[in-house]
Amino acid sequence: ITQTLTLNSNLSYDFGNGSELRLNGLYQPGLNNRLEDQNETGTQPLHTLWDTDSDTSKWEIGGDYSRNLGSLGRFKGLFVINNDTEDQAVLRDRNIGEAGEFRYAEESTKLDKSEKIFRGLVTKKITESQNLEVGGEAAINNFNKDFEDNRRSIATDPLTLNAGDNVKIKENRYEIFANHTYDISPVLVLQSSLTTEFSKIVAVSSSAAAPRDTSFTYIKPRVNLRYDVSGNDQLRLTVEKKVSQLDFNNFVTKFDQRTDQLVFGNTNIRPEQIWEFSAAFEHRFANDAGSVEAEVFYRDYTDHITIVDFTDYVNLSGQPITADEFFALPAADISAIRGSLNFTSKSGNIDGATSRGLKLKGNFRLGFFGLPQAVFSASYSYENGKELDQFTKEIVHFARISTHTFTFNFRHDITEWDFSYGFDG
Repeated sequence: ITQTLTLNSNLSYDFGNGSELRLNGLYQPGLNNRLEDQNETGTQPLHTLWDTDSDTSKWEIGGDYSRNLGSLGRFKGLFVINNDTEDQAVLRDRNIGEAGEFRYAEESTKLDKSEKIFRGLVTKKITESQNLEVGGEAAINNFNKDFEDNRRSIATDPLTLNAGDNVKIKENRYEIFANHTYDISPVLVLQSSLTTEFSKIVAVSSSAAAPRDTSFTYIKPRVNLRYDVSGNDQLRLTVEKKVSQLDFNNFVTKFDQRTDQLVFGNTNIRPEQIWEFSAAFEHRFANDAGSVEAEVFYRDYTDHITIVDFTDYVNLSGQPITADEFFALPAADISAIRGSLNFTSKSGNIDGATSRGLKLKGNFRLGFFGLPQAVFSASYSYENGKELDQFTKEIVHFARISTHTFTFNFRHDITEWDFSYGFDG
């Protein structure tokens, strides 16, 4: 059972002198309770029940203010402040419905994360054909997460701590940027931007030997060329350097229910860097009846995040060696050493990943059905991501990313009632 209640509010005020203020708020409590009844077949059949109880809460306030600065241009400032909490308990029972039924594991996860974002920019028209936008952004993130896994082998054993992790993270991220728009001709527009990102991450983990205190600097250029082939057709070419935001959940040990095993946290993960090249063609139907668009893309990754082997391999003399050197040892040596190794895999960074694909999307106003205020949208994406598997040394598809994705959305606005409804999937 998954239930979410969303309450939101918006307020806008026009000062009458070209200045505007908009505020918004959100409160979203929810729960996610799940029962998983599992039967494993084999020489020793096993019947287990996983009972998950999760309570979540999210709130957010934000707003933006804009005003004219005369000859200096137009200023716009915005802020977003939010907080997410989660309290989850998982109970795992074995031998369900039999005389030997017992609870073999209990897990608890507590999460508290918050984000504060402040952004300001000034837009100025340099010439009749050129606009310049300059500004900066600051983001302050706090992430605290506790995880405990308690287990026992048989009913008479006490539940004892099998794995636990407590991670506290603070990230300060700053950006300065400049965006330039040049209308080369009535049908050709060039947009270019340059963003410099500075960030500092401090992470303290109960499972790490020492705290992490790391600073990053990334330069992110972007160039976009738009050509209006006709009044209804447009071609877009884009080259862009992207840097991903870190998912701090990868810093913390967790239990992966899909593989039924612990996944250890790694506080030393670096952000992914991506060079993306894309070309898109869009056609708009007459009379605002909708549009269709096709895009092809290619992405080249640096510091791609995936599962990496963190095992400390040694030879017969106890000297550290690489994984390749270990598996190149004679079979007898591997057998002798294997029992003393603590095999460990974690989320980490690798190079050599690429991705290419296609995106198709369209939206259609349903005027031909007598519903001119109704819009149906659909999209399809194909992504073929390739990376070097760190264990088999084979090129494989990105884990847990669908090759094919289809989405759709319907929305009907009934303006005379000030009402709208819809669905998506």
